[in-house]
Amino acid sequence: MTQAHILIPLPDHDFDPSESSFPWKACMERGWKVTFATENGNVATCDPRLLKGPLLGPAIPNLKKA
Repeated sequence: MTQAHILIPLPDHDFDPSESSFPWKACMERGWKVTFATENGNVATCDPRLLKGPLLGPAIPNLKKA
């Protein structure tokens, strides 16, 4: 059986980290290989306000479990 390989596209910067972390976790739990790709091949940088700040709100506990 061939292992699934999932490509998750991301913008280079200012994205919501839950948009990648939740799908990544679901794929990893299934044993699938995951590759992230950005627009210009740079390391993706999420919106810093969404990592630390009031915008996360109730999602913070779920992100810490990922």
